[in-house]
Amino acid sequence: MKLMDDWKMIKQGEGSLLDYVDKYRQLILQLPHLHELTRLDGFLFGLRYRIRIELEKQSPCNLMEAIRLVSNVVNIGCIHT
Repeated sequence: MKLMDDWKMIKQGEGSLLDYVDKYRQLILQLPHLHELTRLDGFLFGLRYRIRIELEKQSPCNLMEAIRLVSNVVNIGCIHT
C-alpha cells in the first residue's frame, strides 16, 4: 500500500524533469498491475503545470510516448524545466 501512496504523491516539484522521469519509472516498475492509462495519467498529473499543458496538447497514448514527447518539448526549448 505504501507504494501506491508514493505513486499518488510523486510530483516533479522544483526538481528537474529528468529526475522526475527517473523517479517515476523506478516507482512504476514496482507497480506492474497499474493499467497503462493510469500510469500515463499519474505521470502527467505529477508534471509542472506548464509542462503538463504542453504535453497534453500532443495527446500521448502511453507513458513511453509521453516521456519521449516531453523530452522533445524540453530539448527544443519550448518550455523551461
